[in-house]
Amino acid sequence: MHRREFVIASGLAAAAGILGQTAGAADNKDHAGHDHGTAKVRPVTPALKELRNTTFDCLKAGEICLAQCTAVLAGGKTSMAECQVSVLNMLSAVEAMSKVATYNNADIKLMKALAKACADFCRACEKECKPHADSHSECKDCMEACVQCTKACEGFLKA
Repeated sequence: MHRREFVIASGLAAAAGILGQTAGAADNKDHAGHDHGTAKVRPVTPALKELRNTTFDCLKAGEICLAQCTAVLAGGKTSMAECQVSVLNMLSAVEAMSKVATYNNADIKLMKALAKACADFCRACEKECKPHADSHSECKDCMEACVQCTKACEGFLKA
């Protein structure tokens, strides 16, 4: 790093620290005047924690699989078109589940309905990835992440 870049970076870091302290002080003033008892966040159960972790893992594996599908399709081979469609849909469902599970404040009936749908999308994606798993590690990883996500969704449904 050159001296000039170091000076700029140091100045930015100091400014960010000052702004963070100022914002924190303002938040504490504004935050003190309202009721904290109205939040609907529930305790994090082991089933919810597992659901959060597996949805994050599934999103990562799905994005990597999607990139592989896109690369294969861009190369002119259409064999992974259905896999790509399935991954796109799975990613949307899993992202929604991941966010709702992370926020943990939705009606439990709605969370369970979403978990059921998420498991269904993961099963569909697993089915489409399976034929490509032997030749594309990205599909294999996505398929395995979908299996784990399905199990976590089903575990959450039973909890």
